[in-house]
Amino acid sequence: MRKSSNVRAPAIPSGRRAAIAGGQCRRAIAATGRALTAAVLALTATLAVADVGVNKSFTPNSVSAGQTSTLTIVFLNPNPAAATATSVTDTLPANVIVASPANPTTTCGGTVTATPGAGAVALSGGTIPAAVGTTPGQCQFTVGVLSNTPGTYINTIPVDAVSSSEGGNTQAAQASLVATALANLTGTKAFAPTVVHGGGGATTMTITLTNANGVPITNGDGAVLGHLCAFGQDALPHHLALLHIHEDPLRDLVDGATATAADIIERGRADRHAWRIGPLGRGRQGRGRQGCGRH
Repeated sequence: MRKSSNVRAPAIPSGRRAAIAGGQCRRAIAATGRALTAAVLALTATLAVADVGVNKSFTPNSVSAGQTSTLTIVFLNPNPAAATATSVTDTLPANVIVASPANPTTTCGGTVTATPGAGAVALSGGTIPAAVGTTPGQCQFTVGVLSNTPGTYINTIPVDAVSSSEGGNTQAAQASLVATALANLTGTKAFAPTVVHGGGGATTMTITLTNANGVPITNGDGAVLGHLCAFGQDALPHHLALLHIHEDPLRDLVDGATATAADIIERGRADRHAWRIGPLGRGRQGRGRQGCGRH
């Protein structure tokens, strides 16, 4: 029979075992530290490039041709640091221009460029405040714009049009403006009293013109004059004559003289003008018709 023999590993001193365990622990701690450092760096990098948001709107978004609408561009900053050196150029759609006056405003600081008649507006050197908790910092600038041509206009700020110390916009912003054609003036005519007698007292003919548009209508393009002719210069009934016009500005308008402020029919309101008309007789002479045909 063969005899079995037991081989025993040499004993490791307790101090050596402690050193091995300590080294393993230090390596584990170092690896954990490196992982935490990498995570912090990644988080810091992510925060530094968070998107800057942009929105825009027109107020009102439906106007009469030639009526001013306020363009508002809003910036949003979700970062814990302010977004400095914020800039954007917004190219307006064809036939949309900066109004005169443009009346630019800004809560972002910097410089707003808005030249009346131009087809673009811009902000440079603005600052968007830092976020407060989960609420993004916000600022905006406004400019008056208009279109003299009826139509529907879509205005877009494309991706990366905004630049700042905290990055640009990764989403586009869009708003629509509708400009409608000018509506015709409407008018009514009334006599008071409605009954007069030959050679007796006069009656007052009152014409009311109503402008439903969003812009004032003046006689600069003949619009008011044309409506006065249509409503006021009709052939008077037989034996009636124009005796007196109550309002000098109206007489100036009918006679083709230079328009005054009183000749403007403001937006969304009615203007009333009156003529004194009386029956001929007893030697009474009328002023005759003030013919529109000579204008």
